[in-house]
Amino acid sequence: MTILFAADIHGSQQAVAMLLDAIEAEKADYLVLLGDLLYGGSWSPVADYGSRETARMLNRHADRIIAVQGNCDCEADANVLDFPLSSEYAVLLLDGRRWFLTHGHRYGPDRLPPLLVGDVLVFGHTHVAQAIERQGIYHLNPGSPALPKSNAPPSYGLYRAGRFQVRDAGGVCLAEIALRPKN
Repeated sequence: MTILFAADIHGSQQAVAMLLDAIEAEKADYLVLLGDLLYGGSWSPVADYGSRETARMLNRHADRIIAVQGNCDCEADANVLDFPLSSEYAVLLLDGRRWFLTHGHRYGPDRLPPLLVGDVLVFGHTHVAQAIERQGIYHLNPGSPALPKSNAPPSYGLYRAGRFQVRDAGGVCLAEIALRPKN
C-alpha cells in the first residue's frame, strides 16, 4: 500500500495540484491530510489562495482521503468538503503498527499521545519536514506543500513498503526513514 501525506495546504490551489500530480506519479492508494486545509489566515502569504476551488479539487478525490482537523480548520470548512474533517486525530493500523495521525497543535513531539515503542506519530503544524525515531517512536512530518519553513522546498510525505520519505514537488527524496519490523 502506498500512502501520500500532506499538511498545511492553507487553501493553496498550487499545493493541491502538486499533491494530485504526486498521487498519480506515485500511484498512491490514499491521501492523508493532516489539517489546515482551506484557511490561509490573514497572516498567510499564499498567493493562489482560494478555499472554494481548493475544496473542489480535493473533493474530486474524496474516496481516497483520510483527514484530521488542524487549528485553522473549522466547521464551515468541513461543510464544503466531501470527506470527514471532524476530529483532531485518527488512528490507523498499518503494517502491524499503530499510526497516530494529528495536525500537531495539540499532540506532537513535545506532547505525545499515549504511544508504544514501534508506534508512529504523523503530524504537521510546524511546516518543517521530519523523519526520525526518538525513544522507539517514529516522528514523521511531511512539511508543507504551500508554506514550508526553514528554507525547505514544498514537500509531501510518502509511505511505501516500510519506508517513509519526504519528497519535494519533483519527487526528489529530501529525508527518509525505514520503519523496523515490529517484534
